[in-house]
Amino acid sequence: MKKTDSCNLPAIAACAIVSILPVNAAAQPTGNAIMSKTGAVYSHAHTLSQDWAATMGFGKMHMSMSILIRQEGIKSHVDMTTQVKMPGKINGQNPYAHGIKTEMVSNGKDIAVYVPMNNSYTITPIPNSGPARQAMLSQTSGMVPNMAHLDGKFTLIKTGMVGKTPVWEVSYKANKGAKIPMVFYVNRANYHIKQITSSVPTPMGTTQVVMTLLSEKINPHLPASLFVFVPPKGAHKSSMGMMGMPGAGGPR
Repeated sequence: MKKTDSCNLPAIAACAIVSILPVNAAAQPTGNAIMSKTGAVYSHAHTLSQDWAATMGFGKMHMSMSILIRQEGIKSHVDMTTQVKMPGKINGQNPYAHGIKTEMVSNGKDIAVYVPMNNSYTITPIPNSGPARQAMLSQTSGMVPNMAHLDGKFTLIKTGMVGKTPVWEVSYKANKGAKIPMVFYVNRANYHIKQITSSVPTPMGTTQVVMTLLSEKINPHLPASLFVFVPPKGAHKSSMGMMGMPGAGGPR
């Protein structure tokens, strides 16, 4: 072997090692840069249709969301089924095993919640501003259309996979308000949200919530009637506010 070839061996070996190492941190985008591009994707959406599957400590949930995004506000229609685990049974059965169906309709000013199981509904005004407004909008339209209102720090944790989809895992820490730990799993190919995880405090302790996007359409045709709540025949209006809270939901 020639001396020159021998001298090149360390360099060749180094190149081989570098080629199989993960991309170094300097080459990775920042969490804020990733979420900025995610926000840009959805900023061009006027309508949004999404199917989500969620798991949590007390059960699981499926949500079909139709969202109309306007400068003056967000209108939404959500069909939701929640299956709840119970420590015991009523008359030998878990009445929630097959799911509790709930319909939420927002015209941008009020939120109507209808529960077919007892044929009752509530109507709660949406506050004009403040954290309560954002909280109510997030409950009826999800996190995605409200990305621009997230005030906090995004940090890239690592790359990973959600099913067969390569994603960036980006943590979020709010600057103010309810500081619930959250992680966004962002599709590396198109910057769409694929999954969201959060640790939600409850009276029984912290619950890990995992929301996975099953399907999504941006700017589909959505009829205006979707965002108008008409009480079903025989339905009665409950005195309880949204999500079982008494009253109308705070000042407007």
